Amino acid sequence: MLVLVCCLLAQSATSSYKLGLEAYSRDDLTAAEAYLKQARRADSRLFAARFLLGAALIRMNRRDEAIPELEAAHRLDPRHADVVKLLAIQYKESGRQIESLRLLQRFPAAARDEELYLLLIEGNQDAGSVDEAEQLVRQALRRYPKSPRVNAWMGFEMREAGRFRDAQPYLRKALETDPELLAAYFLMGDVLLREEKYRDAIPWLRKVLEKEPRDEEAAIDLSRALAGLGDLQGALAELEREAGVVPENAKLALEMSRLYCRLGDRERAHSQAENAARLRRSESRIPTSLRNDGRQARW
Repeated sequence: MLVLVCCLLAQSATSSYKLGLEAYSRDDLTAAEAYLKQARRADSRLFAARFLLGAALIRMNRRDEAIPELEAAHRLDPRHADVVKLLAIQYKESGRQIESLRLLQRFPAAARDEELYLLLIEGNQDAGSVDEAEQLVRQALRRYPKSPRVNAWMGFEMREAGRFRDAQPYLRKALETDPELLAAYFLMGDVLLREEKYRDAIPWLRKVLEKEPRDEEAAIDLSRALAGLGDLQGALAELEREAGVVPENAKLALEMSRLYCRLGDRERAHSQAENAARLRRSESRIPTSLRNDGRQARW
């Protein structure tokens, strides 16, 4: 009798999971949640149901409920890469960066895919483990030499080492494979700016802002390139335009303060400096466009 009950429960769990999967596939997340919870009640060890329920809850902006489901799925199958990646991202976005990095580090190196490498690289950079991040980039590049995102990360590492000319072939290779990769456009503009090739940097930075007007890092670099050419008013106009798109931004306020000071407007320089001090400022050296490009996993 016990065996019969177990078989019926397993059939019920599988049937509910299939209905949940169908609902998830057509973006009916409410129905998917209901079916997947039925499957969980019938068989709490059904990996596919726990994982898909976690993914559905994330898409419904219910991260706190999603994390226990993903943790359960991870316990059921610790070597499932998609669970590890999705759970690591949720830990990080919940402020649990150490747990996120440890989870990624425990995954067998031989089984790492491109996305897992990118998350590990970013996690180590955020943790200040710069040497480890560079080693991971080199490992990823050996395994995925044509990957646009891995090549963009290699360009970033070269930039951080002050090897601006060496960064450029990696960034060009990234763009050959993915002409829409904004991180590579930004980094190319940034390394040219650092080489004081202001006129050459401008088209790359404008390309970023055409696609993503809210990229304040590209706007700041574009302003600096214009200032490097002696166009201080143009540089200020670029910052003011960006401030209209991204208000209350500490980086923009600080940059505007410096530029107003160069223009001799001490009152506005002081006002923007106060704004910069009031606003919270991110100290990450990873460009926003590169960080976002490293989160392309699909569930």
